Amino acid sequence: MTPPTSDPRPAPPAEAPRPVPAPPRSVDARATAARLEQAGERLKQRLAEISDLPLEERAVGLASVHEDLTAVLRGAED
Repeated sequence: MTPPTSDPRPAPPAEAPRPVPAPPRSVDARATAARLEQAGERLKQRLAEISDLPLEERAVGLASVHEDLTAVLRGAED
């Protein structure tokens, strides 16, 4: 009979906040900062284009920008 295996770290409670990642090394931080700056410029351009659209199309465009921004920020966390 084999002993039950257990994870050395218990799972956090469901309501616990996401753990904060360790700070990146300086080279990684510079690369991440450059990607964030490029993404920010791209998103600013999209927002400028969206501002001239009719309301319904603007709402769809803003939702898309929100999804892209969320993905960029989550990628920067990793």
